[in-house]
Amino acid sequence: MRPLRLFTGTVLLVILLCPYGPSQEEKPGKVLLKKTDEAYKSLQSYQDKTTSIMNVSAQGMEQKMKAELSIAMKRPNKLAVVLKSGMMGMTIVCNGEKMWTYMPMFKKYTVENAPESLEELIESASMMGMAGRSIIIITLFGDNPYEMLMEGVERVKLVGEEIVEGTKMHHIILYQEEMDIDLWIDAGDYLIRKVRMDMSKIMEKQKEIMPGLADMKMILEELHSDVRIAEDIPDTRFIFKAPEGARETDDLFGGFGPPAEPSPLVGKETEDFTLEGFEEGVLIHPMDHKGKVIMLDFWATWCGPCRKDLPVLQRIYEKYKDKEFVFIAVNAMEDREKVEEFIKKGNHTFPVALDKDGKVGELYKVEAYPTLILIGKDGKIQKVHTGYMPGLKKRLEKDLNLLLAGGSLAGKE
Repeated sequence: MRPLRLFTGTVLLVILLCPYGPSQEEKPGKVLLKKTDEAYKSLQSYQDKTTSIMNVSAQGMEQKMKAELSIAMKRPNKLAVVLKSGMMGMTIVCNGEKMWTYMPMFKKYTVENAPESLEELIESASMMGMAGRSIIIITLFGDNPYEMLMEGVERVKLVGEEIVEGTKMHHIILYQEEMDIDLWIDAGDYLIRKVRMDMSKIMEKQKEIMPGLADMKMILEELHSDVRIAEDIPDTRFIFKAPEGARETDDLFGGFGPPAEPSPLVGKETEDFTLEGFEEGVLIHPMDHKGKVIMLDFWATWCGPCRKDLPVLQRIYEKYKDKEFVFIAVNAMEDREKVEEFIKKGNHTFPVALDKDGKVGELYKVEAYPTLILIGKDGKIQKVHTGYMPGLKKRLEKDLNLLLAGGSLAGKE
């Protein structure tokens, strides 16, 4: 198999990792996180000023990127994350009926119907992108703050009490396989005031594939100040006014880098294969399902973007499994036990095939993970996408609806 080109998108989008079991010594930290969960669930409104600083160092050079944002939330589905200064980030505004997403770097914005809840809004195309870089705080406005905080966490450590900006805080560390997250939680209201994400471990893991990352350090710090809760927020706060020179577009990420060359597989007949299923004794043959729309996802447990995509693919599977649709998640060259543990802990119910020697990946010219392949009812490959895809759920729903109706995706990359 050819060398993998892993990070096709921003490194910030690889932070979601698989969960692991708790230990007795973690109880004080988890009790604290439960209080934080209750605090965020009880909020009917929230406002703050966020300062976000990304520190990157590599090969003796250092770079600091700073952004200032304002955040406002009002249930059930109003949100404003406004980038006040800095270019790395997005502005997202939802007034309960429409949602605007603006990328200052490209002076482009999209308009779409508002999700019905904050939970759906968080899962939307905009939130799966670079939403103001304050993603942890934003995700806590959903239905399960504790689950969001604990996703991918292997160990929790309660460091103790500290004073931050003159306020007593509980300092807690969430250890993940590929990053560590420090949280400073207000001892009074149990809301998070400071976040520090150290992504150095994931850089270390990728050094064999991308030597340039060997000594790279990435640390993101966020400070949430002027926090206000239980205050009425005027509806005018949730209105988007397009900046001068900004233009509306259907695809916010179109033009984000050079256009990708269409895969040479598109339009060709699908290659059949036989792989062991997740359950022993089960064999999987895609062409047993010719006449249906088939979706193949080539993935691995160690791949950050894969871990982020799989929960979305689970929701797609649940939505379309009773239609003329088949989804097979093809794991790349990992032990059955490791895959089984990952799948069970992620509560994934879609079919999994084990590509133990990587031969099927070679057959489909897989060069990076995740690689997603859509196959039409006629057995021909309709689309191939490699790497992180902003707005995955929305894009897949659009493509699958077209394919299920007998349409073609040719020329619609």
